[in-house]
Amino acid sequence: MMKVISKDAGLSRVYTNHCVRATTITLLSHAGVETREIMKISGHRNESSIRSYNTDSQHTKRAYSGIIQGQKPALPPSAAAGSEQQMLQLQNSNQVPAVIDQALRK
Repeated sequence: MMKVISKDAGLSRVYTNHCVRATTITLLSHAGVETREIMKISGHRNESSIRSYNTDSQHTKRAYSGIIQGQKPALPPSAAAGSEQQMLQLQNSNQVPAVIDQALRK
């Protein structure tokens, strides 16, 4: 279905149903939605299947690159904590994850 829609819309890339599914799972994960909730939506039966879809966002990759280059990172929620609530707690307490803190001290 998505292949036909992609072609009819004149998109530069042909999208598949799997592309849309993978993007949805990744976006939900980056937004802090619990894995079990994503599984209910996607129909996956085990968490390892969901984890295979989860990739770092461009923002996260830039933050990691900045760490490697010795810059102080602006961490996105997915890099600093497993959920949006945890990220807010980190921001409010001015804590920096230990790995990032160690990288900045070098």
